[in-house]
Amino acid sequence: MTQKKIHRIDRLQQLLQEEISGILSRDIKDPRIKMMSITRVIVSKDLSLAKVYFSTFKEEDGEETLAGLESSSGFIFHLLMKRLTLKTIPHIKFIIDTSIKYARYMEDKMKEIIKDEKDDKQD
Repeated sequence: MTQKKIHRIDRLQQLLQEEISGILSRDIKDPRIKMMSITRVIVSKDLSLAKVYFSTFKEEDGEETLAGLESSSGFIFHLLMKRLTLKTIPHIKFIIDTSIKYARYMEDKMKEIIKDEKDDKQD
């Protein structure tokens, strides 16, 4: 893949993240969509699919929010078609971003290791 195409995909990912975030905050009224944020967008090389990763403020709201987002994806796609001047708009697939949960888990493990080392030194 050429550098020019990589740059184009990066710009498209950023644009989609901004637009979808705006649509979710202004135009979607689904009560299942809880407090959440779009963490990243990954567009396929052929530009046909955009994986939209999101995280919710409360971890337990993830599945319900996903259901609301999936239900709204056609409407979001329609708004993107109206608002963006692109030849084709990638289809949208929402995915719960577990990287924040994993980062918290790793941080807790690191704290536990440090605490254990301090306890061993004091013995």
